[in-house]
Amino acid sequence: MGVLAHGFVRVRCERWTFERLVPFSCKGRGFCPSCGGRRMTEHAAHLVDEVLPPVPVRQWVLTLPYRLRYLLAWDHGLSRAVLAIYARALLDFYRDQAGSHSIAEGRTGTLTVIQRFGGGLNLNLHFHTLALDGVFVRSAAGQLEFHPALPPSDADSHIPRLFPHQFPGNSQTSKAAREHWGRRGACQMRSTSKIRRFDFGDCEPVI
Repeated sequence: MGVLAHGFVRVRCERWTFERLVPFSCKGRGFCPSCGGRRMTEHAAHLVDEVLPPVPVRQWVLTLPYRLRYLLAWDHGLSRAVLAIYARALLDFYRDQAGSHSIAEGRTGTLTVIQRFGGGLNLNLHFHTLALDGVFVRSAAGQLEFHPALPPSDADSHIPRLFPHQFPGNSQTSKAAREHWGRRGACQMRSTSKIRRFDFGDCEPVI
């Protein structure tokens, strides 16, 4: 799929005397299945070939309460701050789990893509994160050794709770989230029983 005005190739079948115009890529960043699919494939190949080490990888997805999705979609700085808290929680989760099995100073890594829409193209900002499913530790010989993590479970007390008003707790992650929401004034939303979803529409019509 592309735009003929941007150039095209004429393809002709000599046997059946059939011709078709194949447009070049539109080079846009909108909803073009051809361009989007190619960028996705190229990006995935780059991650596999050049970025991610050959170790197990687990996908984590952070979804947000409905009343916060519009706020984070409108405030990119707040979105980055929530992502930072979320990433730290995942890193702490893997480090603490390794420490509980006598693996000291383990380090892991994460890579996150922010998706701004749901299956129905509705506004639904959420985070898809690839995490190395374990930790790296440097051996006495100076070599990096990978120690795989145990699978997480719903009953695991180490699963991070990012929004203390949704998941009460006293973990460092909850405290960090509470402090940040307080600084940005977002905690005022807790006491609001009815949030007008289109408040942001006056200043940001695209939302």
